[in-house]
Amino acid sequence: MSKQSPRVIMAFDFGTKNIGIAIGQEITKTASTFYSIHANDGLPDWVELDMIIKEWNPNLFVVGDPLNMDGTRSKIQDSSDKFSAALI
Repeated sequence: MSKQSPRVIMAFDFGTKNIGIAIGQEITKTASTFYSIHANDGLPDWVELDMIIKEWNPNLFVVGDPLNMDGTRSKIQDSSDKFSAALI
């Protein structure tokens, strides 16, 4: 059985005006907020985001699910889902 290398994880806190980005890794099992990029109605500057992704070379993307406090779907969840799909 081969041992996998520790992964770098890029996590996104989706918003319609800003998208927060945290970088985590499995060695220390920690994450730190490193970036906040501007978004225009949920659409980030893809060139800026591509540069950040190339810099960190993550193995995994995680996008927070913007639910309402009662657990129901929020108004921006469709936009968040589109953003998640575009990362692939």
